[in-house]
Parts: sequence; structure tokens; C-alpha cells
Amino acid sequence: MLLSALFAVAVVLEAFLFIGKDWLPDARRRSELAASVRQAHADLKDSQKRVADARARLMAAVDAAEHRRSALREADEAFAKSQRVLPTLVHVLGDVNVGGCFRAPIAKALPANAEVAQLTLWGCNNVVDVWAGDLHAARTLAARQFPPKRGYTLGDFVEIQPPAAAEPRQAAA
Repeated sequence: MLLSALFAVAVVLEAFLFIGKDWLPDARRRSELAASVRQAHADLKDSQKRVADARARLMAAVDAAEHRRSALREADEAFAKSQRVLPTLVHVLGDVNVGGCFRAPIAKALPANAEVAQLTLWGCNNVVDVWAGDLHAARTLAARQFPPKRGYTLGDFVEIQPPAAAEPRQAAA
């Protein structure tokens, strides 16, 4: 009998713990807190995914903006360079209006430590106009004035029509 009473008490206790655990004061709060923690953890994981996606989109947008900025800078530089008109400097040799006029492009190889004036002068388009009796004399005169050993490079000479004679300048009184 004692054993059956103990067994009955154990069954009642188990039933109370199984069914009536919500009636215990801390059990309900603990289960609500555990559910709240699980929900917060799930929300945190979802937020981390959204932040990672937003960060990836932001980095892609920053990369695209930087690419556009560099392309715009290059386009601006190319436009500014295309708007800049380089002057053509004409070096005249020989007696003007004597014989024919022969023209050739000329360039000079500058050293790494060249002066600013030289860089400016030889950065332009340079041609040499040689007034001579024939093509051979023009080449000889130009080669003497602009020797290759000093870094000058003469292009091919072509005979050109002499420019219209300018009116002689009058001396100031």
C-alpha cells in the first residue's frame, strides 16, 4: 500500500510537471525569454545578411563611380588636349626668294634634364624652310645648320610654293 501511494504521488507529480508547468511562476517567463532570444537571434542573422548585401551593393556602386570618375577625367584631359592647338614653328634657312623653297619636318631628341624653354620649343610642330637652288643644296644646308650628332632629325624635303611676299616693314620715324 505504501508503494502504491508513492507510485500514485509520483504519477500525480509527473502529470503536474508535464501539464502544470505553465502555472509555475518562473517557467513561463523562462520559456518566453528563450523564445524571445531565439527570435532575436533569427532577426540578427537576417539583419547581418541584409547588411552584407547592402555593403556589397555599396562597394559595387563605389567601384562603378570611381570607374566613371576616371573615365570622365580621361575624357576631360583628352578634350583639353584636343582643344590645345600646337603652333608650327618655321625655321628659315638661306636667302629668301632665291631659288626654290623646300620644307621638311624637324625634331630634336632632348636629354632628360632639358630646360623648360627647350621642352616648350621642341614640343611644338617644327619645320625648316630652306631656300636653295635644288633639293641636294637644301639638304646640305639644313644638315649643316641642324647636325644629326646634336640630336636633330630632319624629315623628307618637299618643294613648296613660296609664301606671298610680305610688304617690307617701314622703319619707325
